[in-house]
Amino acid sequence: MKGYVSMLKSLVKMCQGTRALLLAGVVVALSGTVNPLRADVTLQVNEGGIIGLPVEYQLSGKNLGTHPIGALPTTVLSGSSHFPDGAQIYTFCIELTQDRLPANGPLPGYQETTNIASVPKPGSLNGTLAGAMGAAKADVIKQLFNSWFSSHTWADFALDGGFNAAAFQLAIWEILYDYNGTPGSLNVGFGAFQALLNPGDPGQALLLSDVNGFLTNLWNFSPNIDLLAFSNDAAGQKETDGLQDLITTDGGGRIQGVPVPPAFVLALAGLAGMGGYGWRRRKIAA
Repeated sequence: MKGYVSMLKSLVKMCQGTRALLLAGVVVALSGTVNPLRADVTLQVNEGGIIGLPVEYQLSGKNLGTHPIGALPTTVLSGSSHFPDGAQIYTFCIELTQDRLPANGPLPGYQETTNIASVPKPGSLNGTLAGAMGAAKADVIKQLFNSWFSSHTWADFALDGGFNAAAFQLAIWEILYDYNGTPGSLNVGFGAFQALLNPGDPGQALLLSDVNGFLTNLWNFSPNIDLLAFSNDAAGQKETDGLQDLITTDGGGRIQGVPVPPAFVLALAGLAGMGGYGWRRRKIAA
């Protein structure tokens, strides 16, 4: 609030003598708000520091190999309206068939949004993005995040050797690729997306148990949680264009945004300045 007041005073002082600027400020303010949810963001992902496990999986019958999956250490280098430059966060992947992220190189061109339903859902194997994930899947993903962050933090993913983090990533992909509106559609052993886990292996059996736990437990939670997605549709080199989109939240399930002045605050600044302009004219005339 103090920041808004200070900004208001500065605007009034700068604009008191210039009617054109004041009128322009009011027109801009009333024409719409500044959208703080889209930005040209540069990220850096450290895949070598991932909290997770190597997992083999397939999509639509095509084996995509074995990859380390889980919570990705991500640095927000610049451009975010929700995290300061240099912020260290964790993210999960959204796309399954898009390019994996380079281990250490800066990745410009990301856009951020809290409307995760609008984020393109994973691309098909022929290179065509199938549109946004939609509200239904977005709500289930929010329930999944709420099931963890209502009682855990990001740091808790590291407490069990990465099993929960890998299971959480598998649960995200299962929702994106296989959820059809019914809880029974969520099973990582069936459907378009499948995790190729061997129940006879103690480690993989534990991972399977963790995934099933997430998919079963999420229905006990509401979608009342704020998530942030980073999307990037730059040209890719695999089946689809774009780098893998990423999704995150803060440790308490809230995205802490940098305040952006809403339109009415800018409008008040303009009107206050116009009042000061009129007062100055009356003083000179007197």
